[in-house]
Amino acid sequence: MDQPSQPPARDIPYSYSRPDLVAVIHTRLELSVNFDDRVLEGKAILEIEKKESTCNELVLDTYGLEIGDVTDYHTGVSLTKAIDNHDDKFGSKLIIELPNVDSSRPWIVADPKNPEEIYEIQIKYKTSPESPALYWIEPHQTSDGIPLLISNSKLTYARAIFPCQDTPSNRTSFHSKIYIPSGLNVMMPGARSMDKVGDQDVYTFLQFLRNIAPHEIYIIVGSLIVQEVASIGNLRCNLWTENIYLNEGTWAIHKSKIMTMLSNIKESYHFYNKDEEEVDEVNVCVLPPNVPEFDMQYPDVTFVSSTLLEGHYSLIDTIVQNIIESWIGRSVVIENFTHLWLIKGLSTFIYRNPINNIIDDGGIREFLKIKGINNVLNMPELHTDSLVPTDLTKLPMNIIKYVSEKGCAFLNYLQNMLGGSQVFTGFLVGGVLPLHRSIDNPFLTTDRFKILLNAFFSVNGKDQILNNIDWDKWFNEPDFPPSYHNPMIIRSRWQRWVEQETACFDTIKNFDQFNDFAIIEFLTYLLALPNTVLTVDKLQKIEDTFLRNQEICEIRFLWLRLCIKNRWLDDNRRIFEDAINFVSEYCMPKYACPIIRDLYNLEETRELAKIWFVNQLDNSKMLPETINELSNILGVTLDDRE
Repeated sequence: MDQPSQPPARDIPYSYSRPDLVAVIHTRLELSVNFDDRVLEGKAILEIEKKESTCNELVLDTYGLEIGDVTDYHTGVSLTKAIDNHDDKFGSKLIIELPNVDSSRPWIVADPKNPEEIYEIQIKYKTSPESPALYWIEPHQTSDGIPLLISNSKLTYARAIFPCQDTPSNRTSFHSKIYIPSGLNVMMPGARSMDKVGDQDVYTFLQFLRNIAPHEIYIIVGSLIVQEVASIGNLRCNLWTENIYLNEGTWAIHKSKIMTMLSNIKESYHFYNKDEEEVDEVNVCVLPPNVPEFDMQYPDVTFVSSTLLEGHYSLIDTIVQNIIESWIGRSVVIENFTHLWLIKGLSTFIYRNPINNIIDDGGIREFLKIKGINNVLNMPELHTDSLVPTDLTKLPMNIIKYVSEKGCAFLNYLQNMLGGSQVFTGFLVGGVLPLHRSIDNPFLTTDRFKILLNAFFSVNGKDQILNNIDWDKWFNEPDFPPSYHNPMIIRSRWQRWVEQETACFDTIKNFDQFNDFAIIEFLTYLLALPNTVLTVDKLQKIEDTFLRNQEICEIRFLWLRLCIKNRWLDDNRRIFEDAINFVSEYCMPKYACPIIRDLYNLEETRELAKIWFVNQLDNSKMLPETINELSNILGVTLDDRE
């Protein structure tokens, strides 16, 4: 019987590495992309700095990597290595014995007063075809019939792409050389150049201006078109996409005025490059509908699903918030992922903060507030997890949405207690976001955030307010402190409609039909109501009002789940067929898993869902990750599908 995963026994949560003893300071990758075998193969050349004179080994995180020769990069001398047993959550610890500094780099003389020493170590390796960080999308699963590779480190799975010290505080300069089949395009961090070598294209990327953490390194390879689609001032937006989404993506960005919003936010929160005159590029990469959503963004690229391009406010919600998060990632360096709420909560808070005047419509701001409340109250984690996690066996990627919403709620609470948005924005701009420029300690932790908050507001006479905040309940216990629940009852109008014996249009007829925020949050509210069954009359009213010619995926998704929950399958199983067709078309886990779970939980559709799954054609667009999740939900082994 498999033993349950245990968090690595070390000082850094979720990582085996010890950069406090020996730290990687520069990462160089030389990799070939092999679509046939579904692997990256090549070498990692790591420049390392010895911090502790008595330490003679480098400890790295790996996950499923096939490690080959490990050598001193300059002399070629083989180095002793050891790999611990694999853990399904945390991977394996790779231990490398350091070379003698004299033989490694004889031109460096260690200062006896400063024991730091520099080494370069070369590791030959290749990834696993089952890497949890690499999506290998086959030709029949893409819109243009050309294979596509997309990486997603999921915070702690960069170790499944290359050997690294997989923690956010270990930030390095970055250099990569990627060999790909001719005719494809590549996205990676850094300035890009391209050469041809035989029948391959070789892309080189250099990232030296800003150090990045392992989880911020990504690779995308495919027939991607890149095109500048909008600019304002020194802010420029590039769209990376398959050809089929180019026009739709360009139009979506223009119609939503995203660039104006981003420019205002950048100015309000001082999200500047080191050179304020330098052009700041915003790269938006459109993901195919079968690729799982990215819950964490990168400093110079944000990902958006093609399923959102039909939306308006929902598209704004995703792109603007994701780009804010990528900008925060440049400014705020958290010490480890137990403090993830500082990145995710801040980005959600800044996006929804009315001081930005992102959206002129006050009603939309109300729906943004409702959205946050809906989200967090519907999460089971609210009753089990704290804002600063204590269960280190639960991977950070599993609590991203929870810490985003609870972190935002906490920041809203602080803002209301300490004098409003103007003064609280002053604290963020003056006290938190510039922290990365600190030489002594650039890392932000929950405790340090509290210290900065107290230092800023104590001089403004807020000492008593700060003393009355229940820090322990906010940070270290599930749910909200009791004092926070009263302001959250703001949905009474919707509840009255639910309680009406006869459905009428009084509540829903006033919704702007182009306000997808309002429709989405109304449907989310109805879906989350416990022990409430809507009548067929009410469901038909909703369908007639919102679902005619509806193309926004999120609205269709919520509507289908609402029908299944209320056991309204309509004549001839229309809703069941609509649900199955929707899952087949938009087969990312976000959509497929909840709908199939709902169908499984309903006795009259359970066997139908199993039959549909087993009879799926081999050329299904679903990725292996999605297929595995659905097989677990339905209790169907993958052998049954063959």
